[in-house]
Amino acid sequence: MENIVKKFVILSAVFSILACSSYRPILDPNSKYLESGEAQADEDISQCKVEAEDYLDKFKAERAAREAGRKAIVGGIIGAGTGLIMGGSGKSALLGAAIGAGAGAMIAGISVYGEDKVKPDHIKQTYITNCLSRKGYSVIGWR
Repeated sequence: MENIVKKFVILSAVFSILACSSYRPILDPNSKYLESGEAQADEDISQCKVEAEDYLDKFKAERAAREAGRKAIVGGIIGAGTGLIMGGSGKSALLGAAIGAGAGAMIAGISVYGEDKVKPDHIKQTYITNCLSRKGYSVIGWR
């Protein structure tokens, strides 16, 4: 049990570190960028990111729930099998199923909410690109 707690703490630390980084648009130095300046452009980028997150959160929540349910089933099946093999009883199988289902659901939820910190979320990038375009900026890439 202590080993599981250590792994969870390490996993949480990794996601916390990754949460500090994210992808940012690279803006073309067009007339809007030149007249606004870098500070205003950064503020507009931040505002568009917040809008994107607010708008897309409902879709992410739906996907997280679907993934959590799917991973809970898979984790429960694996946990039940492991509990039956290791413990040799129905009680061990039930305990393994419960632990596996809980771990599967938790990992699925964490992975869905943290995935855009590890790889770019193309829908979010498109939203931010469109938002910046409405403000007069031109996105030429992402870093």
